Amino acid sequence: MKKTYLWLLTMLLPLVGMMSSCSDDDLVFDHELPQFEIQDGKILLEVIVPQGTNASDEIYIVGAFNGGEETAVGNPQWALTKAEKTNLKWGVYLDPATFEPGTSLADGFWFVSVRDGREYDIAGNEAIHTDNPKTGTRTNIFASRWASYYGLGPNQGDEEGDEDEGDDSYVPYLDSETEVSVFFKAQSEGDYCIWVWGDLGGGEAYTTAAAWPGDMLELQGQDADGNYIYKWTCTVTDQIPANIIITNQTGGEEVARYYDGAAFMNHGMYSDAGADPEEITQVGKPSGGGKKAFEPYLDSETEVSAFFAADAEGEYYVWVWGDLGGGEAYTTAAAWPGDMMELQGTTADGKFIYKWTCTVTGEAPANIIITDQTGGAENARFYDGAAFMNHGLYNAAGEDPTEVTKVK
Repeated sequence: MKKTYLWLLTMLLPLVGMMSSCSDDDLVFDHELPQFEIQDGKILLEVIVPQGTNASDEIYIVGAFNGGEETAVGNPQWALTKAEKTNLKWGVYLDPATFEPGTSLADGFWFVSVRDGREYDIAGNEAIHTDNPKTGTRTNIFASRWASYYGLGPNQGDEEGDEDEGDDSYVPYLDSETEVSVFFKAQSEGDYCIWVWGDLGGGEAYTTAAAWPGDMLELQGQDADGNYIYKWTCTVTDQIPANIIITNQTGGEEVARYYDGAAFMNHGMYSDAGADPEEITQVGKPSGGGKKAFEPYLDSETEVSAFFAADAEGEYYVWVWGDLGGGEAYTTAAAWPGDMMELQGTTADGKFIYKWTCTVTGEAPANIIITDQTGGAENARFYDGAAFMNHGLYNAAGEDPTEVTKVK
């Protein structure tokens, strides 16, 4: 027992020391510091790239000043270089003497990732910067997102470019939080109808069609798995019915019946598999126009990793420890707050999914802390020393993590 206490004390003292010696006000991350030396006669742009950018990616600066994408992409002269200490900051030196005649950075420029496409802003529009710094200076540029974040291919915007597979996949969403509606997921396209009843009476009190089999559900599109997603919205009343029947009326006759008198879940996603409905909470089209919702996955079954579902985009860090020692035995960052988690994408219900993968060892740690360090200060702490679940999906609500089992 004494050995156990001594071991815990040995592990916790360095962590406490690091946390107490660095106040929130003093916390500065590598990507916020200058990473490249200023050069005479050159414009230095230090670019904070979108989270999730691969360290091995190729990134280029593009604009009228260098002839556009066809000329710039692939030309080492316009390539960005990753900083040594962080994957989040890249730099490029520009010599105005090499610009196209009569042009400058003020004419507009943006960045292109060979893997993830051109740069976009947080509103989903193509980003354009107009900063026009002088030579012999350093300027920080913030790149919000790549095209891949919105489900767009690297060639998006190029008339000859092909869109990524699945770009047209549908993500279910509500037009209004107050609407009375349900969704239905089917493996094949058909004529699906809904009949409901409740306190107001029979189906005619809720559906526009007063007679059986009720209203036909409207096809919205196909999801990323190829399922056909249908939706019914009540236009007769704002009262929620109590019971539901969905039928397949393809060909003018009842082919199949689902949820025969089951309880009605408002905003529920029903399916032809008869599974319990899941509530749709996304209001309005998700980023990217309701396309390509992200579902967390593993790159390998044997990886050591953790996921975090955040309500807002930010800078989330993971600190872990276990049998091998403190955080430095598992994270690439040896000091608190540990490794920054990488943004993977946005789910159908608007959650931002972040991931951390251990690259130091194949051993899973025992405990975990996740913090929100957005803006350089600790804004929130989640799972303060909780047990580490390998492949676990943690969340901002602090609920028990669920295991991610899907492998890419």
